[in-house]
Amino acid sequence: MADRNGDLPVKLTRVNRRRLLVLLTDAANIGGSDIWRFAGGSAGQAYVFLDKMEDAGLVTSRQEAPEERENRLLPCRRFYALTDDGRAAAMKALRLREGQERQGLWPGAGATAGAACP
Repeated sequence: MADRNGDLPVKLTRVNRRRLLVLLTDAANIGGSDIWRFAGGSAGQAYVFLDKMEDAGLVTSRQEAPEERENRLLPCRRFYALTDDGRAAAMKALRLREGQERQGLWPGAGATAGAACP
């Protein structure tokens, strides 16, 4: 299902570039709500992006068990991580060389995404 974005099943919009950067700069798995919060855009579109990436085998996810807090059950959280193929496709799509993803830079952005990320 890849199109002009190389190996990615999604359009390479500004928000999707930021989503890829969040996934690249996170060493551990990151929650979908965190991807949405750090990258911007709508929450619904963030999950559409993640579902398409997962369907293409570029992202894996795991679901956390529900948590009880203050006598109420909190919803399950899903955590995402790039696969090796997903990391390679993201690096290629963003035209990054090894090590640049840690700088939070992408061509033409003029700002760092990493500044907003812990």
